Amino acid sequence: MAFKWVFDQFETEQSIYKNEPKFTFIDLFAGIGGFHLAASNLGGKCVFASEFDENARKTYQENFLKHNKDLFYSGNFAGDITKVNEKDIPDFDFLFAGFPCQPFSKGGYRKGFEDTRGTLFFEVARIIKHHNPSYVLLENVQNLVTHDSGRTFDTICNTLDELGYAINASPLILSPDDFGIPAIRKRIFIPAIKNLIKKDKFMLNLSDSLSLVGEQGAYAL
Repeated sequence: MAFKWVFDQFETEQSIYKNEPKFTFIDLFAGIGGFHLAASNLGGKCVFASEFDENARKTYQENFLKHNKDLFYSGNFAGDITKVNEKDIPDFDFLFAGFPCQPFSKGGYRKGFEDTRGTLFFEVARIIKHHNPSYVLLENVQNLVTHDSGRTFDTICNTLDELGYAINASPLILSPDDFGIPAIRKRIFIPAIKNLIKKDKFMLNLSDSLSLVGEQGAYAL
């Protein structure tokens, strides 16, 4: 429900601008563009993307160059995200990231932002910290929840909380077959919303996801 009213809000506030996107987003660890396709189908425009793998980069550009020339001709399609200065990234509403699963440092007791240094999730966190986007959606393998005895997932959630985001009350695990697509590929999604009136955990479940995504978005999973 939380993310459904997010998109409803963009529909209401920005539909009067017929030639403008409903929202802007960045696409980190973009692969060949699953998030990009789904967000574009919902009326969004990608203003920055990053993907390290050269073959995936070529496919991504082939998929989206025709529809978003600005992204590629402006230099906002990066390779190594660790080399990107967060200040050089354009402002955006949504951050999407399918980052690799890595263990965090076991030193200290904070289990938050500082514990993520040296990992690729830190690259996501530092961009969130600088830009303070309204909405974040992270995606990872299902076993992220149990990775490193649960510490990896806890650190990610604690980092988002430290940065001022409300997160889902429980892990949201989805698979294409949940949407009627003949494939099983369970992934965990972590939605986060900035500055709720009462910053607390919210509940987004499978039925809400089915209602929000719909057929077009589902085929981008």
